[in-house]
Amino acid sequence: MPDWMNVLEPPTRKERANCPDIGAIRREWSMRDGKRYRVVRIEVNSPPWSGRIEKVKTWMRPLLLWFSARAPQGTKLPKVDWLYTTVRRSDEVEPTRRTKVILLPAERGRQPRRIPIFVWLHGPAVRHSGWRALLEHYQRLGVTGLQGGISDHRFDGLARRYRISTMRSLWWYWWAPKYGKAHPDALAITADGKKAIKGEYEWTICPEVLLAEGSDAFEEAFNNIVRRDKGNPIGWNWNLEGPGVWRVCFCRRCMEAFREFAKLESGCKLDFETIRSDKRLREKWIEFALGQTERMVRKWSERIAKERPDAGLYINSGMPVHDGIVTAGRLPWRKVLPYLKGGMFFYYCNSPIASRTSRHDELVRSFEMVAEVGIPLWTMLSVGYGRGEGYDYHYPDLTTLQMLQSVLIGYRGIHFWSYRGFDGRFYNAVAKATNIIAEFEDWLLDGKCLKLPSGLLTTPKMVLPSLL
Repeated sequence: MPDWMNVLEPPTRKERANCPDIGAIRREWSMRDGKRYRVVRIEVNSPPWSGRIEKVKTWMRPLLLWFSARAPQGTKLPKVDWLYTTVRRSDEVEPTRRTKVILLPAERGRQPRRIPIFVWLHGPAVRHSGWRALLEHYQRLGVTGLQGGISDHRFDGLARRYRISTMRSLWWYWWAPKYGKAHPDALAITADGKKAIKGEYEWTICPEVLLAEGSDAFEEAFNNIVRRDKGNPIGWNWNLEGPGVWRVCFCRRCMEAFREFAKLESGCKLDFETIRSDKRLREKWIEFALGQTERMVRKWSERIAKERPDAGLYINSGMPVHDGIVTAGRLPWRKVLPYLKGGMFFYYCNSPIASRTSRHDELVRSFEMVAEVGIPLWTMLSVGYGRGEGYDYHYPDLTTLQMLQSVLIGYRGIHFWSYRGFDGRFYNAVAKATNIIAEFEDWLLDGKCLKLPSGLLTTPKMVLPSLL
């Protein structure tokens, strides 16, 4: 890499969900084409995949790195150079790859006081020596919160010095592996009549077991996620996307609980096929399964409040305007919002047209569906991500637009999610938006909503883009 670039070193120990086990890291200098380049050699101790490497999904176990850059004084920006990478595994050596790197002038954002701007550090981890650089970077962008990425509790205290809050990920699909292995009869039963031991819902426990008073299965999950956390996050953010109402659970406990809920006769046969094929039972089952979710959300919320009075429960998932979120996501937004500190709606869109038409319309309608509950609603954005596991980094201005769309509609927080970090164009786009949000946040939060004459605007969809 050029001498004005460097790497923030990843931890040399395993850190869950962030990176492989890193061994030695060595630095040296070399000359290439008459220029001085920095060489960083990183040893990865993780065993290679057993299958063919080209069939592995790249995001499952990557080595993601933070690069830092500092232009020499007097450098004219943007500055273009090259990054060279080579991968060696056993006796295999990949051909050296060359990637263009462009050093841009950095925009400076501004941290809003009342509207949270969060980023999910889903990708690279950084060892202790790089924490300050990372926090300075996000503070400069105007970011006020970080989720995940660094699980060391000391990071929370340091982040607060930069006016940055921390949030934890609650990545949980009703699992309790230890309890399930010891009590196989408590495992959820899937639609095909099998126990949830393998596959999509591995070690998922029957909802009625988890919801029971004093449930050891629930305590296993709660201890692992909340009680063992030594830090001071503002809350836990549950990625609630299932298990779907037609996936689990069809065990005898749930059948009997459903029988009582639907006021059915004791001799009435109940199983997946019977329920799915009968219109009345089908509707009642959806209501019953969503009720299990509501009870589960309430249980998590009350337990977090008891254990951590200064923290709370958040949920992120799809927009309520989509019916599939109800059944596939097992999520009744209106019912669960009263137990939350905030609800976050996915707004993953990399299309300029959709951002000013259909997707913007969905964002408005979703807000209108549940805003009256009175719990702060957030948008969850992603740069370049189109829900197909593919990234198209073409429209940085779209990031600024979507942030401003969010707060102008009435959303009270913004959360960026991504498998990877952003590039400099998108960081600058975030900084532009935080400057505007910080300038007008009191007006956004305290201003009165005026009802405009119906003929004043052509269509609500086009208002925000025309303002930009």
